[in-house]
Amino acid sequence: MPELSFYDIIVGFILFFFIVLIGIYIQVINKNEHPEYRFFAWGLSVRLLGAIGFAMIYLYYYGGGDTINYFQSSLALVNLFSKSPDAFFSILAGHLTPENYSYFDNTTGYPLYFRDPWAYSVVRYSVIFIFLGAKSFLGTTLVLAAVSYAFVWRFYRFLVKQYPHYTSELAVAVLFFPSVIFWGSGLLKDNYTFFSSLMLFVASFNIFVIRRKIIVNVVSLIFFSYIILTIKPYIFFIELVVISITLFHYYIVSIRNIFVKFIVFPIVALILIGGSSFVIVQVGTMAGGFYTSLDESLKMASVKQEDLTQSYYNGHSYNIGYFEPTISGVLGKVAPATIAGLYRPFIWEAGNIVMLVSGVETLLLLFLSIYLVLFVVRSFIFKGVGHTIHLLFGDSILVFSVFYVFLFAFVVGLTSSNFGALVRYKIPYFSFFLILLLVQIRRFQEDAKKTSSNDKLI
Repeated sequence: MPELSFYDIIVGFILFFFIVLIGIYIQVINKNEHPEYRFFAWGLSVRLLGAIGFAMIYLYYYGGGDTINYFQSSLALVNLFSKSPDAFFSILAGHLTPENYSYFDNTTGYPLYFRDPWAYSVVRYSVIFIFLGAKSFLGTTLVLAAVSYAFVWRFYRFLVKQYPHYTSELAVAVLFFPSVIFWGSGLLKDNYTFFSSLMLFVASFNIFVIRRKIIVNVVSLIFFSYIILTIKPYIFFIELVVISITLFHYYIVSIRNIFVKFIVFPIVALILIGGSSFVIVQVGTMAGGFYTSLDESLKMASVKQEDLTQSYYNGHSYNIGYFEPTISGVLGKVAPATIAGLYRPFIWEAGNIVMLVSGVETLLLLFLSIYLVLFVVRSFIFKGVGHTIHLLFGDSILVFSVFYVFLFAFVVGLTSSNFGALVRYKIPYFSFFLILLLVQIRRFQEDAKKTSSNDKLI
């Protein structure tokens, strides 16, 4: 079983306090002008502690795993730099050829995942963090956690600008939720895809809705899209579809004239559907062609679900039932798959401490969901359908959250079949689910208070 060395502990100790001190400095110089910065150092410290906890659990509870393999593989690639810089940069560019593999030996160490380009992308991207972490496993994990937190913080600040009165709710959803901290801090695919999906969202809204810093955000859009496409392509396609739906909503709602809206409606729909389809077909080739047709996507979903139930994953499986890789077969699993993606593992299904924490979280999410539904029902009764629909779907970010959460939850619930995989795959949409619940609850509460105030005035 791998263990932390004395060198790991020293490097980790130094980096932890150095990064925290930087965080405190950033908070102090910014909090007077930007009140949301009161959460900065706390969020960073919690993220670093989450990264340490993540490393300890994988080392001493699981006895290894992907995070150790990614580190050792990246370390082998870093060691290759001094032996053959040409081979190093060739591999870093994604050329996973037998000739390049032959440069590895006992002096460099041998990388894993070399035949899996999606997994090896994590190895390639982690090289910079190996250097910055002084070739220490704990140091690398902490540096990666700090960098990913910088992107998460940028996402949080973007939301604060849109909802300046909800800074605390947003902080809970984005900065302090346990599963997001744990799985979004370590050296795993999920960390990279998590912060990249947040940045893809921010860049898209800045380009198409807010229309600010277009060139910078286009570069950001391309960069983070590439990271997602080379690790978990399905996340990119889910986000692309939902962004298209959200933009359609935004542009149609912004048109006040009913006649113009009626004329523009099909034009905008055709542009967005056509554009999204073109991107999916063209970019889908990067994913080996699995996403370029509906049939291939459904077959892949069926195969992945069956694979994740196998015993070699050492996880607790759940079963939503077999489905045929057809549209009708998949649609028949919408309810159980979406429920699994949103609310499982149930607390009684927890088989270990990690699953127990996830079970408590999903129970909290279930209570918040019920609480929101009660507000919605009350609004329907006392305010009417039109007013309630406007509260639910009048905001583009919340519209994005609705479609992103439910579509992503359906896909994850359909294909996971393993609680260990399920709790990790949830991370990209977990924050959006919390944002949706907490912000909407506040909006409905404020709306109810307005009603009470008006009644008292009457």
